[in-house]
Amino acid sequence: MKTSELIAFVAFGAVGAFVITMTLRDWFRKRQIMQTLAGRGENDDDQFRKFFSESHRADIAVRIRKVLSNNLKLPLHGLTPRDRLNDDLNAELPANPHLFWELEAEFGIKTGVDDLDTFEKTLERIVTFQDLVEFVAERISQPPAETTEGEDEKASCPYDFAIRSIPLLFIGGFVTAIVGILIQKRSLMNLGGLIFLSGAAVWGWPMAERCFEIFSSLHAARLGRRLSRDRGH
Repeated sequence: MKTSELIAFVAFGAVGAFVITMTLRDWFRKRQIMQTLAGRGENDDDQFRKFFSESHRADIAVRIRKVLSNNLKLPLHGLTPRDRLNDDLNAELPANPHLFWELEAEFGIKTGVDDLDTFEKTLERIVTFQDLVEFVAERISQPPAETTEGEDEKASCPYDFAIRSIPLLFIGGFVTAIVGILIQKRSLMNLGGLIFLSGAAVWGWPMAERCFEIFSSLHAARLGRRLSRDRGH
């Protein structure tokens, strides 16, 4: 085996091991959550409504539970209003804007997920499922905001499929490249590398958008402070 092939093998191995480790961690975490919720017994929609004193909020909570269950790919029949979204359900809200887009589509509201400052303030107040219900109920009571054509397409199926395919691209590309190295077939190794890099590109796409939003927000804040100082002088 040539030195370049050995380096590629080690590099792919290290990254592949990291991706597989993270995938297994998420799988075990999801399994643990499912066992915890299953141990509480199942609450159908009518039983779940009893957690809420107001019928209006109870109806909202039932719909949110369905949206959250589809988003997390978890059965939430054992969910309670006190469950913490990040700590107990592993919802990872800061990295899961899809949930807010799906809530926007379900209730016809605007959650402010597209504005960095608004989204950060929203995350600070949403800790439990009860907090999420209160947030959505508050948004429903507000007048509907004007939307531009095409905004609702942000939560489109192609985008969602691309994001969820990242682990498959990483693992598939890694395995293909390793097989190509082992049988010394360069075309197969190149194909594996291409698949692997496509996974990195899909992963980097939303991360780059997030970094750009953070940079823009910091730049705007810096300009605002500078203008305030100039006016003070």
